[in-house]
Amino acid sequence: MREITFTDALAEAMADEMRRDPRVITMAMVRNPALKQEFGAKRVRVTPIAEAA
Repeated sequence: MREITFTDALAEAMADEMRRDPRVITMAMVRNPALKQEFGAKRVRVTPIAEAA
């Protein structure tokens, strides 16, 4: 079994699902450059962590 970080595993899982279903988007505080390059800014969004932000 290979060992990867949680962050890398999450990015791989998101990419797999985004390839499988064009309706899937991702929102985070920091944009993943690899996901943005493959799927574009419309599907990889940056959002604040709090409503007051």
